[in-house]
Amino acid sequence: MKTEKKSYRLYILNLIALLLIITVVIVVANFYFRYTNSVLQLSNRIVKEVADKVITNANGFLKPVTTHVELTAKLIEDNNFKNIVNNQEFLLKYMWNENSISNQLLSIYIADNKGNFVQSMQKPKPATRVIDRNTKTITETWAYRNKQYQVTEKKQITPTYDPRKRTWFMNTKRVQKPYWSDVYIFARTKQPGITVSYPVIDRTKQNISAIVATDISLDRLSIFLKKQKISKNSIVFIVNEKNEVIAYPDVSKTYLIDTKTGKARSRKIDELKIPWITEAFNQHRIQKKNRIDSETEGENYISLFTNFPLSTDKQWKIVIAIPEDDLLGTVYQDSLETVIISGVVLVLSLILVAFISYRFTKPIVLLAKETEFIKDFDLDKVTGVNSRFAEIQMLNNSILGMKTGLEAFKKFVPADLVRQLIQTGKEATPGGEKKELSIFFSDIEGFTTISENIPPEELMINLSLYLNELSKIIKGNKGTIDKFIGDSIMGFWGAPLECSDAPYLTCKAALECQKKLDHLNQAWIDSGKPPLKTRIGIHTGEVIVGNIGSEERLNYTIIGDSVNLGARLEGLNKYYGTRIIISQATYKKVSDRFRCRLLDIVAVKGKSKGDRVYELINSRNEPISPEKKEFVVQYHKAFKFYLMQKWDDAITIFDDLNKKYPDDKSVSMLQTRATHFKLGRRQSDILPKNWDGTFVLKSK
Repeated sequence: MKTEKKSYRLYILNLIALLLIITVVIVVANFYFRYTNSVLQLSNRIVKEVADKVITNANGFLKPVTTHVELTAKLIEDNNFKNIVNNQEFLLKYMWNENSISNQLLSIYIADNKGNFVQSMQKPKPATRVIDRNTKTITETWAYRNKQYQVTEKKQITPTYDPRKRTWFMNTKRVQKPYWSDVYIFARTKQPGITVSYPVIDRTKQNISAIVATDISLDRLSIFLKKQKISKNSIVFIVNEKNEVIAYPDVSKTYLIDTKTGKARSRKIDELKIPWITEAFNQHRIQKKNRIDSETEGENYISLFTNFPLSTDKQWKIVIAIPEDDLLGTVYQDSLETVIISGVVLVLSLILVAFISYRFTKPIVLLAKETEFIKDFDLDKVTGVNSRFAEIQMLNNSILGMKTGLEAFKKFVPADLVRQLIQTGKEATPGGEKKELSIFFSDIEGFTTISENIPPEELMINLSLYLNELSKIIKGNKGTIDKFIGDSIMGFWGAPLECSDAPYLTCKAALECQKKLDHLNQAWIDSGKPPLKTRIGIHTGEVIVGNIGSEERLNYTIIGDSVNLGARLEGLNKYYGTRIIISQATYKKVSDRFRCRLLDIVAVKGKSKGDRVYELINSRNEPISPEKKEFVVQYHKAFKFYLMQKWDDAITIFDDLNKKYPDDKSVSMLQTRATHFKLGRRQSDILPKNWDGTFVLKSK
């Protein structure tokens, strides 16, 4: 009796259909549970990142204030000023400069035990103020000034203000150390803020002779919080131990007018009149937990509380409150859509499988030629073949897949290296060699902020175009792209193929990248999109280049101290306001073909020895404006005086350059540094022995 034979193709089709159905069910169920869990995990990570950003921003906003106040107090101590009114002109100008360079400081002021008072303020109107109690007739003089410190209006009034009766003065004398006030509303600016004060010690009498203080507005923290959106209805704010709102996305909600006194005061949590936030905050106080899951009016909410690490006795908390529906509301809708899409994919897959099962393969000899093209790494000639046999078609698909994989592999590993491995049949093994290469690092300035303000789809289009154009320039100049790190590019010249003029080609590529970016930015600006500003760092030095990794996974890359220095040079641009910075090693090899400006002598983080760093301007074959040329000459002249410790000569030139180029960070930085060195009474406390001009950078 003969057994009925089943159709092989029909058997495969039924089997695949069953497997697809099982797969769809598993995928949908797995999607629902994993997606829910992933959303919650993602939200936790985002919440932590937001909290870290708030802490970093607020610390960067508040901590420098103590330094400003302390330096002013030390200045008075070191100069042994017995009478602040007699030294008012020097102190006012110094405080004015401090006030001008720091956006945090609304005003800086000094008061002594006699009630004498000198003050520099920027808001609500730039002015200086002096209260003189050294004579029988007490005077109060106001001088309104422009940005150049010139007096535009002057008046005298009868003083009613006595600093000795103010809380900041009395508390600082009481604790005899730096003092941070509670948050209050400034009378003049109607803004929430705090006062930071520091005692001045009379070294002869060993007592407090005066107190330096400054007012800080907290409205910038509220503006920053407004940008921190985790979800549509999430809220991020800061409170203190008195349950007062320190910073809130809506600045107007940080204070209110007291109905009894008519004065402005800080707003309490319950006065926000947001029930679910009030409920979460009450639960936090009772349970003492950092995460609170609460329910208000039938809706679930997630609130997280993070201690703010202020270096004072104040206890602030960052509160991040999110409606749970913001996180999970779309899960159910997405699950339904997934079922529908999976059903459509299932039907299409069955049709595709049925179609392929009836196809015939082509002769295998044609595929052998395709493999020869792959062996020669001539991938453009690999086009695939048609066949009536399924087995050969599968082999054809595998070859095409191999081609796709190798094409993708070319984008991760230098094509010359891949071709060499394939043609020689050698295995890629871990190892490297020491070579002198030119190293290139680039990074987009403020990319995090940009990414927060434009849709992700639009951002990816712009970023892809940006990376593609810069990559073509690097490859066109014989460079090797090591890797992309987010919006950053790391590349090098001199490997795997030898490059006789690596420093020149690296600098040439950097300038071409900036020119190309200028064209892209103009197009983006014209279409209403934000421009991208790129910072580039270049260094030439010895590295280890080769296959780094394990036996299972390798990465053709470079390692060594020179790589770290190249990365640090890219980061230096943000301090000097430049676009391209090169090391001294690179400068020596290209100075005859490129115009460069000596910026500074810097010991980057992790190094004690300083290196000269240069701004790469343009090729010597290209024209340069007379203004730019004169600027470079004057800057070099001022820097020479700076290295010779001729502070007055250096400051004079830097002052002139700062007036002509007020936006140049390098001029402002060197001007401030020279002024600081000049004002130091004991140079040994400021300049190390055998100082060679090196500036030690404490951060990346």
